[in-house]
Amino acid sequence: MNIALLQHNFIVGDLKRNAAKILAGYRKAKKQRVDLVVSSELAMLGYPPRDLLEYPHIIEKQTKVLHRLAKQIDHPGLIVGFAEPNISGEGKALFNSAALLWRGRIAAVRRKCLLPTYDVFDEQRYFEPYIKEQKPVPYNGKRIGLLICEDIWDEDIGGMFKQQYAHDPVSKLFS
Repeated sequence: MNIALLQHNFIVGDLKRNAAKILAGYRKAKKQRVDLVVSSELAMLGYPPRDLLEYPHIIEKQTKVLHRLAKQIDHPGLIVGFAEPNISGEGKALFNSAALLWRGRIAAVRRKCLLPTYDVFDEQRYFEPYIKEQKPVPYNGKRIGLLICEDIWDEDIGGMFKQQYAHDPVSKLFS
């Protein structure tokens, strides 16, 4: 599978320009005949959005922009990071999520499990960790794992990193 990674300088809170950058990058990658295009964590809002996440009207606007963007995506699919409202009524108001946009719609959404609170990170302040089972996403005849940042990093690779969390999303993804 050929995957294009979009690396842009997203501006925190500039939803319209961030979406335009994502769409321009998608269209460029599409011309290169890739199988999938992937943007960065929280690309819609810009990273890190910090206290901007405290404003429900910004989240609503971001969701509308995400749906408009989805309508412009056909094939290949596009994975884009966004702040997703937690409609369960339990825990924090948001999930740190990634959406697979494909064939004009939001085809799948997966949520971040492991929320760092070290160094410059304070994700537990804003987001609810998604601790339910994460399943692979069906895409174009394949199954892909859709995990976000820390969810992948926590694995001890050759004794280089100390595992910080009790939950390991990678080991559970295809089990």
